[in-house]
Amino acid sequence: EFEIEAVDVLAKLPKDFNEKIFTVAKWTEKKEMLDELVKLANSPKVAPGDFAELTKTLKRLTGDSMVVVVATSIQALAALAKGLKKDFAQYARNSTSTLFDRLKEKDRRVVEACHTALDAYLAGCVSVTDMVDDLTVALGPKGIPKSKSEVLKFLTRSIDSKVAAFVPKTHKPVFEAII
Repeated sequence: EFEIEAVDVLAKLPKDFNEKIFTVAKWTEKKEMLDELVKLANSPKVAPGDFAELTKTLKRLTGDSMVVVVATSIQALAALAKGLKKDFAQYARNSTSTLFDRLKEKDRRVVEACHTALDAYLAGCVSVTDMVDDLTVALGPKGIPKSKSEVLKFLTRSIDSKVAAFVPKTHKPVFEAII
């Protein structure tokens, strides 16, 4: 049996990545930088490290005016979550509310990227219990209707998955009825 070698994403990124991505002139350059990050992070195992600054940068990019930049920054979060698993837990907790908020977008690429990232968070980083506060806000009176619908789809999927086996199956019809 062989062990998969971890990819050191932080070492392979340009040292000024977090600053440069906000200063490049064209959105296509941002997208290329993010594509490179996604390519690096899309490995079965990512070496642990301090991803606080990079996660903060990716969260900030979810507010970009170009939807392809938004979607790709979310794809990068998903790839990091898949590669780092539990080592990404603190960053997942800090970015869940951002992903729930982005579920309001009209663009399917952004919504699908959010769902992929949330599923990755749930699969290896955090539990539904860790998301309770963010879920409460997203589904509360100040939540956006489109976001609420997408959050409920996520919850239904999480109940269906074996990852969330601790949630009683009796709750599933409640979520489906709400959707």
